Amino acid sequence: MVKKKSTVSAKEFLYPKKGFGELGDTLARKLKQRKGNIQLNSEPTRIDVKNKKVSSITYKTPRGVKTFKQPDFVVSTIHILDLLNLLRPAAPKQVVSAANRLKFRGLALVFVFVDKEHVLPENWTFYPEKKYIFNRVSEPKWSSAAVCPPGKTYIIAEVTLDPSDPLFSNEDELLKSVLGDLEKAKVIKQSDIQETLLRKARRIYPVYDLQYRANLVTVLKWLDTIENLFTIGRPGLFNYNNTDHCIDTGIKLADIIIKGGSTAEWIEARKTFNKYSIID
Repeated sequence: MVKKKSTVSAKEFLYPKKGFGELGDTLARKLKQRKGNIQLNSEPTRIDVKNKKVSSITYKTPRGVKTFKQPDFVVSTIHILDLLNLLRPAAPKQVVSAANRLKFRGLALVFVFVDKEHVLPENWTFYPEKKYIFNRVSEPKWSSAAVCPPGKTYIIAEVTLDPSDPLFSNEDELLKSVLGDLEKAKVIKQSDIQETLLRKARRIYPVYDLQYRANLVTVLKWLDTIENLFTIGRPGLFNYNNTDHCIDTGIKLADIIIKGGSTAEWIEARKTFNKYSIID
């Protein structure tokens, strides 16, 4: 390890000027330009399968329950277990059990807003020491000055923990621990803090235990029998990847669907996803 020459995973990052949300906004705008329809504030409640194909999708909207019948193709980016629980007839018990054994770690993001031009010397700083509750602290303004007004910035402290951890539910204690450790790490002083914001997600990081691959194969092998249904993304494929990888997998799947939606081609394409180089 001492003699090994260090390598740089990526020499530069291309970041949206107005922040990460600009990616989604651009995709939505392009889709609408092509006469596509986006249903916001909607939740799928049932996916019916007939003759090895999705025959209809039932979903709730603010205006009531709707059903979309006879879709050509269905692409799901929701968690793989949630997808299985929507299917009717129900997936076999052994498949659902395998999906239940796929574990995720949760993530808490603490946003700290300050009246300064900058706080960190660069965008990302990692903290592997156990004495700090957070793994990483970032300052998005280094990626684009347009995300903050002049003279202001914000940092994000990332905390990975199991959703079953009592601290995950105790927001006051979680925030107190993060702010205390930020001061301990000499990132920021309590007196600098203008405002804070806490956001949490229960299932973010796939946990690669010794049985995960066998469980994942069991689930995907069964889902692959539904010819016009594709599960994709970090939650949909239980695949730890970056945003650029997600975009790449989407492009690969789109190409396959345009050519007719071959399940065999999709299975082959999935083999390449494990070769992505994770930047962070």
